[in-house]
Amino acid sequence: MKKHGHVEAGGRKLGRARKLNAFTRRAVGAAQFDRLYAESVASGSARVMAVSVHPYITGVAHRIGWLEKLYAHIASKPGVLMWTGESILDWYLAQAR
Repeated sequence: MKKHGHVEAGGRKLGRARKLNAFTRRAVGAAQFDRLYAESVASGSARVMAVSVHPYITGVAHRIGWLEKLYAHIASKPGVLMWTGESILDWYLAQAR
């Protein structure tokens, strides 16, 4: 049986373990988002993309630009909501009532 590895689009795994530069990090994140967005449009149902951010890695001046560009790309698509985990939980609990 083939095991599937975990793919993370942000943070330490992508930046340090794989030694990817800022341009590649943004490209990987955008590719992941584009795929999820296309699936959402095709199926008519929502998708969730978690972007992990480690302020001591991503938030430094020479790295923050790739994240800002990724967020701009994500926000440019119609129907996209950019929520925190707390916002998702609040929405879910409201639906469950």
